[in-house]
Amino acid sequence: MEYKAGDTIQVSLRAPYTGCGLITIESNKVHAYAWFKADSTSSVQTITLPPDFIASDVVGSAEKPVTVRGPFVITPGVPLSVAPGDEFEAGVTVANNMAGSGPDAVVSLMIS
Repeated sequence: MEYKAGDTIQVSLRAPYTGCGLITIESNKVHAYAWFKADSTSSVQTITLPPDFIASDVVGSAEKPVTVRGPFVITPGVPLSVAPGDEFEAGVTVANNMAGSGPDAVVSLMIS
């Protein structure tokens, strides 16, 4: 499916729990984000591509399975398109859905 700047994207999500989460569109910064609340473990959420994000013909998609253990949502932040030889930094957004943990909770993440 091709998307253009300004389009609203539907994202199908499956999680081992219900609750709140965060969807982000990122490259070298967060360009858009959408918080959501899911009442079931399978849901369809939406986020809109910012009108000034990129040219309308260069939005792509990728898929990789992620194992979620515990009430956290980890969203990778990688460029939407790269060419051979490009160098870039990749980040992650961690959404903490643990009840009672509060905004100052300490989270450790190891990537290998």
